Amino acid sequence: MEETALSKTDSAPQEAQENEASKLIRLATEINTIKEQTRAAVKSATLEIGKRLVEAKAVVPHGGWGYWLEQNVDYSERTAQLIMSVWERFGSGQTKLFGKEPDAALVAKLNRSQLVALMSIKDEEECMNFMEEHKDDLADMSKRELEKAIKERDEAKRGLDKWRQEADLANEAAQNAIDKRNKLRLELDSLREDHEAEIEDLRKRLKEAEEAPIDVMPTDESETVKELREKIAALEKERDARTTAEKAFARHFENIKGEYAAMRQEIASMSDEKAAKYRAAMQKLFSTMAEAV
Repeated sequence: MEETALSKTDSAPQEAQENEASKLIRLATEINTIKEQTRAAVKSATLEIGKRLVEAKAVVPHGGWGYWLEQNVDYSERTAQLIMSVWERFGSGQTKLFGKEPDAALVAKLNRSQLVALMSIKDEEECMNFMEEHKDDLADMSKRELEKAIKERDEAKRGLDKWRQEADLANEAAQNAIDKRNKLRLELDSLREDHEAEIEDLRKRLKEAEEAPIDVMPTDESETVKELREKIAALEKERDARTTAEKAFARHFENIKGEYAAMRQEIASMSDEKAAKYRAAMQKLFSTMAEAV
């Protein structure tokens, strides 16, 4: 009898502990259930309010929307617009003729704060793309985590846009250099043609002078013949020099194009921070080159 009483006495604290543990599990489950129900209710209410605001705005006389909101529902126009936008993007269920539609199953898992955070992505198609990229963890993101992911996405997009602008500037500078090269080539071709014509004329005159009758030529070599020979030599030298300069220019130009392509390839393999630094250096270089030419 004593052992039985002692056994009951020892087991009582253990049963109390188990009951307390079970109670805590039950309370946590109930709390989370209420939280989930509240989340769903708040989101549903937001969408329903947005739907009715859209209907109301269509009826309120022009110019009276702000006053109607203030007097009847105590919303600012900015707040009302945000709620209506949330409804139009995520709750209207309208089939779009163009662009992507939100994933209904994914939207169902999101809360009001997450939907509002997603509205900071102004372009609807970009928003759908963002949701698709993060569909596996989007529902579990806190408001802060989601805002951070969107901020990082915006910064990456700005970086890409800046890089494209810099690339466009570099391409424009390269095209300007090509245009100048082509213009120079045309000028050189024109000069070469002029020189060839002048050289040919001088050669003809030289031949006539050399074939002139002996009796009309002085004892010493004619000054005219000397001058013609000197002019021909000078023109040929100038023509050859221009041709050499043109070839050298073309070689240097091709080298620059090759180095430009190599620099872009190297930048593509860098981190975003380092890439931004070297893109800025490239932009400065090409801007300086464009001003110089």
